[in-house]
Amino acid sequence: MKPYVFIGFNGLFGEYADLVHALGGTIRKIVINLPVETNTGIVSFREQLDRYHLWLDSQGIRHRVEVEHLRDFRPSAADRHVLAARGLRLQPLCDYVTSNLGLEIEPLVHPTAIISPTVRQPEGIIARARATVGANAELGRFCAIGTGCYIGHDVAIGPFCDLASGVHLASGARVCHGARLGIQCTVINKVTIGEQAFVAGGAVVTRDVEPLTLVAGVPAVAKKRLAPSAVPEKVPGLP
Repeated sequence: MKPYVFIGFNGLFGEYADLVHALGGTIRKIVINLPVETNTGIVSFREQLDRYHLWLDSQGIRHRVEVEHLRDFRPSAADRHVLAARGLRLQPLCDYVTSNLGLEIEPLVHPTAIISPTVRQPEGIIARARATVGANAELGRFCAIGTGCYIGHDVAIGPFCDLASGVHLASGARVCHGARLGIQCTVINKVTIGEQAFVAGGAVVTRDVEPLTLVAGVPAVAKKRLAPSAVPEKVPGLP
C-alpha cells in the first residue's frame, strides 16, 4: 500500500482517510502544528484518530498512525504528502511545506471522480467521491471539491476555495480566491463569486456576489458583510 503523510488536520479527516484507502494507500503519519486537543468543529483530532484506529482494528489491521510535530518533521521520498487541512488561513503552512521543506503536495483525487483530461490538476487539490469537473475548467491550488460536486465546462475556481458536497457550478461560473460554497448550493452560468465570499447551503445564486459577502436563499441575496479571514504571518506552532 502507498504510504501517505497528512500535514495538518480538520473535521474531514475521516473523509480524507477514505479517499486514501480508495487510492490503495494507507496513512502512515500525521504531521501537526497545533495541539492534539484542538477541536475541529465536531470532535477533537484525538477522538478522530481513536475512531480511525478502532476501524483499522475491525478490519484486522494492526497499523497505528504516527503523530509528529511539524518542527521535528523530516520528509521521506517514499511518502506521498497531502495537505489535510483546508482554508485560506492555511496559506502560511502551504508556503512552509513547499518552500522550506521542498515538498510537492500532490492532488488527491478519488477514483470515482470524473475530471476532464483538459483540466490541469494543480498542487494540493482534493476532489472527493463522484465529483465531476467539465472541459477546460480551471482549478486553483489547494482548492477542495466535495463529494458529488458538479463543475461545468469553462468554470474557474481560485486558490484555497472550498466547495462542500453537492455544489453545482454552471458553465462559465467563477469562484474567486478563498471563497466558500455551502452544501448543495447552485451557481448559474457566468456568475462570479467574489473573494472570501460565502454561499450558504442550498442557495441558488443568479447574480454576482461581492467579495466578503454572505448570501443565502432562493434566489440568493446578500445577508451580511464578512470580516476578512485572518491569515497568520507565519505557521502557528512554529517558533
